[in-house]
Amino acid sequence: MGPIDHVHGFGACESRNPSQCLTGHGRARYHQSVRSIGALLGKPACSNASTSAGGKLAGPGGCSTMEQKNMLNLYFHATPNSMKVAVLLEELELPFDLSPVDIFKGEQHAPEFRAVNPNGKVPAMVDGDVTIFDSHAILLYLAEKHGKFLPSELKNKAVMLSWLQFVATGLSPFSGQAIHFLHYAPEDIAYAKNRYVKEAERHYSVLDHRLAQARYLAGDEYTIADMALWGWAASAGYVFGQKGLGDYPNVMRFMDEVTKRPAVQRALDIKAKHTFKAELDTETRRAMFPQNETVAA
Repeated sequence: MGPIDHVHGFGACESRNPSQCLTGHGRARYHQSVRSIGALLGKPACSNASTSAGGKLAGPGGCSTMEQKNMLNLYFHATPNSMKVAVLLEELELPFDLSPVDIFKGEQHAPEFRAVNPNGKVPAMVDGDVTIFDSHAILLYLAEKHGKFLPSELKNKAVMLSWLQFVATGLSPFSGQAIHFLHYAPEDIAYAKNRYVKEAERHYSVLDHRLAQARYLAGDEYTIADMALWGWAASAGYVFGQKGLGDYPNVMRFMDEVTKRPAVQRALDIKAKHTFKAELDTETRRAMFPQNETVAA
């Protein structure tokens, strides 16, 4: 895979791996090798995952007593959903450990990871004696725990929750299915591609209208709903191709502003430091879509 170019900041993505389309302006960078999740869980490697973290960090299986500095451990692949959580952790300036999970290699199916998330999906997080999975569950948990990026007034909180769930139940699954049928499906199914791309377009139109009325989804206050939107909108070029978000100027304005935030840049730096498998080969298809193996058989 070559570098990924973006048009107008959030435009076309040349990669077949959607995780590589998650970046702000310019090119995505991959420099650091990643040990498998099995190796990490068996013999943990401690490395600094966050610019806000100090000292030595623990791997997912835990390190020596002297190395266990942070209660938070994020299980991560550079997907839209994982990046939402990385942004919030950086916004909160929390020290955390990061355990890469290479979903193209099938590491999400390892028994050790399934003990953290029985659904075998990233992100997942361990916070001391708390284990939590699903990106929006993690966003809500962290925002509630730390009392930040969540409106205090019930009326404003209702607005924020509405848009947070709009991303969770609408933009996210329709974008994901559009990506699947555009780039991963073994058959070219015109109906499926049209349905999911059109639904993604419809959701972005709703978002564009909202952001024409307000600076952020919940109004004037930057919240976890905005982080959730950023996670998926940063990969819009993988759905819409060369035009990217060009049809949605208010979403573009929003994305330009949010991407410039120092915490978002730090989250992008975390992504850039980790190399994940990019080839869409038999191993990847088996790992990502195991249900299709039964159909093929």
